[in-house]
This record gives sequence, structure tokens and C-alpha cells, in this order.
Amino acid sequence: MNYKFKIITIMAITLLITGCSVDYNLVITEKREVKESTIIEISKESLADLDMTADEFIDSKIQSYKSYSQFNEYEISKKFSLNNAVMRIKRNFTSLEDYVGSVLYYKVFESGNISEEDDTLTFETTGDYNYNNFFYNSLDLNSQIPTININIRFYNEVLDSNADKVNTFTNTYTWYISPDDINEKQITFTINNKIKYDIIIIDFLINYMIEIVSGIIVISILILGILLFKRMHKKNNEI
Repeated sequence: MNYKFKIITIMAITLLITGCSVDYNLVITEKREVKESTIIEISKESLADLDMTADEFIDSKIQSYKSYSQFNEYEISKKFSLNNAVMRIKRNFTSLEDYVGSVLYYKVFESGNISEEDDTLTFETTGDYNYNNFFYNSLDLNSQIPTININIRFYNEVLDSNADKVNTFTNTYTWYISPDDINEKQITFTINNKIKYDIIIIDFLINYMIEIVSGIIVISILILGILLFKRMHKKNNEI
């Protein structure tokens, strides 16, 4: 069994056992850097029949990824909510050219073509399409995993794309890859050099919302404490 097929099997078995949602998220910055993040969300209820806890199950999957040297540069983390267990696999790339060699990208598309003309850049997936393998367990070709949502947020203006859905507020373009897709599904987009600073600010707020809220709370408490101290000090002076 070659490396590529092993990785496909690991992810396929993970999803087939649990029945979960998969979001493959990218942020392409104004410097053409790429932030890659795959989020696999698993219902705790779907793990009830397994002879292990949700925490043990996620740990076993994380160790499966870490056993391959190709994932050494990836950060793999977990978190839990009341009903779900979440595994996140992320890595940053210095350029689109560097990103095309991503292990997770290569699980679906063989390669990508990047062309630049004047102040525009066009990207399109190329080569063989591997997503049919991604959707099936090697032991049971009738078993399917859910649709994968590919979400790309751009820090530049998008001139053209073949996305299935567009969120203009966050400048996020979404493609859905499904087991029902019979024909090869390409991802293409064209961007220019015009920077969307509002998107950069929104992305910053989304990424650091907890820190920002915590900071506001701490500052508010400090201001309130200072005001109370001054008020008490003033009363003592009047006495």
C-alpha cells in the first residue's frame, strides 16, 4: 500500500466510522501566502458504539496522522463541545506554488496551474482527480462520507471563479465536493492586486475574537476598579 493510499484510507475510515462534517478552509493573503485548515467535526453520539471515549478516538486519529513524516509540519489539535468532537489540521504556506504540494490538497487534486498576467493571477486545479478515492473505504465501495466544503477566503479582489457559493461579506468562495459528483470538478479563480483591507480586519477579528473580548473585559474591570477606588478615596477625604 503506497503512502498516498494510506493517507486516503486513514481519513476515509475516520469519516466512515463516525459520519461527520468536513470543512477544508484556505485563506489566501495579499502576499499570496496560504493558510490551510481542515476541520473534521464528529458527533459524540455517533461514537457511542465504539469501545473508547470520544477523547480516545480523536487521540488515536491524531496519532495516525503524526505517524507519517509528511505531517510533521502540520499542527493537529482537538477540542470538544457538548455534542461534538473536533479535530483540526492546519499549516501555513509561503506561496500558492508551495501550497500546491500540500498533502491534503494532493488527496483531492493532482496538481494546480498558476498563471500571472499584468496585475492578475489565475489558479486552476489540474491533472488527475483523486476525490473518488477520498470518498470510499477500500473495503466497501458503497460506503460514503459526507460532502466536503472547500472554503477559500481572499484578501484580494476576486474577478472570476466557478464557486458554488459566494459570501461577499467575508469574501469567501465555497465549492462542494460530493460523492455524487460524476464529472471531474475543477476549482478555478482569478484575483487581482487590489487589497481588500476590510476582509483583513474581519479575518483578524474572527481569529482573535476570544483575545479581544477577554482584553475588553480585563480593561473594563480595571477601569471600574479605578473609578470605585477614586470614589471611595473621595468619600474618605470628605469624612
